Amino acid sequence: MGEWAYLYHDVSWILTIGWTSLILTTVLVIDKLLPHVKESQRFLIYLGILTFLIVPLEIWAVNINLRGYSPEVNKVVSGIFLFRVPIEIFYYTPVFTGLIISFYKYWSFVIDDVPLVPLKRRKWLRDITIAFIGIFLFEVMVEPMAVNQKFPQWSYIFHDISLFIPGIWIVVIGITAVLVGKFFSHFPMLYRFLIALSITTSLAIPIEATFIRNGFRVYSESAQHFYTGVFMPVLKIPIEIAFAVPFYMALMIAFIRYWENILDNNL
Repeated sequence: MGEWAYLYHDVSWILTIGWTSLILTTVLVIDKLLPHVKESQRFLIYLGILTFLIVPLEIWAVNINLRGYSPEVNKVVSGIFLFRVPIEIFYYTPVFTGLIISFYKYWSFVIDDVPLVPLKRRKWLRDITIAFIGIFLFEVMVEPMAVNQKFPQWSYIFHDISLFIPGIWIVVIGITAVLVGKFFSHFPMLYRFLIALSITTSLAIPIEATFIRNGFRVYSESAQHFYTGVFMPVLKIPIEIAFAVPFYMALMIAFIRYWENILDNNL
C-alpha cells in the first residue's frame, strides 16, 4: 500500500478499520442473535467465530505481502507455519481479540449505563487470578517485542517471561484498586477508570524505566527501529514506551473490570 494508507510507521488505517469492523460486527451480531445467552458464554462464541474468520484473512494478507512478521517474531515461534503464517496465529488471534472485546464491552457498560451492583467485599483471589491471566496472556503475545533477562532462573514460567513481570503489574493494579475503592468508589465508572489509569501509569512508568536502565528488559531491534529519539525527562526512557504504558494499562484494567462485572452480576 502507498504511504497514504499508513497512520503511524507501518500501521495501516485500512487494516485497522477492517479488523475493527470485523470484530465489532461479530460482537453486535452475536449479541443480537443470542441475547439470552450469558455474557461469559457469548465471549467464548465471539472468540471462536473471530478466530475462524481472521485466520484465513491473515493468511491472505501475508501471502499477498500486505503483512509480514519481524525477525523477532520468527525467532520465538515454533517454526510450524500454515501457508506462511505461524501456527501461533491460533493463540494470538483469540488473545488479541479477547482483550479488544473486553475493552469494548467494559465501555459499553459505561456508555449504556448498565446497572451493575458492586460487591461489598472484593474477591481478591479471584481478581488476582483474572489479572494474572490477562497480563500473562498479553505478555506471551508481545514476547517478541522485548527480552526479559537477569531475573532468577526459577522465576521463568514461559520462555523469558518471569513471574516477577505479572507479579509486579498485579501489585500495581492491586494498589490502584485499593486506592480507588477507598477514596473514589462514589465516582461514576468513567472517572474511576480514568483515576485508576492515572495511578497505574504513574506507578508503572518508573518501574518500566528501572527495568530498562538495569537491563532487565531489552526491547527488540525492530521496536527500537521506530523510536523517534525523544526521551522522557528524568527517567530517560524512549517517549514511545511512556505512551505505550497507559495503553497497556487501559487494556488490562478494562479486561479485569469486565470480568469482575460479569461475574459479580452473573451476567
